[in-house]
Amino acid sequence: MRWQAAAALAAAAFAAGDFAAAAIAASGANPILDPEAAMAALRAGRAFSTEALPLCAGTACACAALLAWARSLGSKGARRDGEEHTEYVYTFEALRTLMEREGFTDTALRRDGPQGAAGRQFIISKRGND
Repeated sequence: MRWQAAAALAAAAFAAGDFAAAAIAASGANPILDPEAAMAALRAGRAFSTEALPLCAGTACACAALLAWARSLGSKGARRDGEEHTEYVYTFEALRTLMEREGFTDTALRRDGPQGAAGRQFIISKRGND
């Protein structure tokens, strides 16, 4: 997600948090003891507020959205899409036959991976038009 989209998401989260807290605070309903009254206050559409509680709620929602975005940036490198592991021992030729039967193409055996010196073998293939 680009930073502009993250900023827009944070702004929308702030507005939603501020709006919800302002509506519930204006109604005087306790959202835990009387959730129906709190939901009725949200449907009534009270305006935004610059009081402390709604501002804190909106800021917390915006921070949560930005934290989720920042976390997504850090987790992209640790995960590889389409990576598969097998627990069975196959010869490369048998595995190539099985993979081609399942729709994989361009299957190749490589030993030059990060742990190739330890006898690890890596099989690279494509599925469909990827």
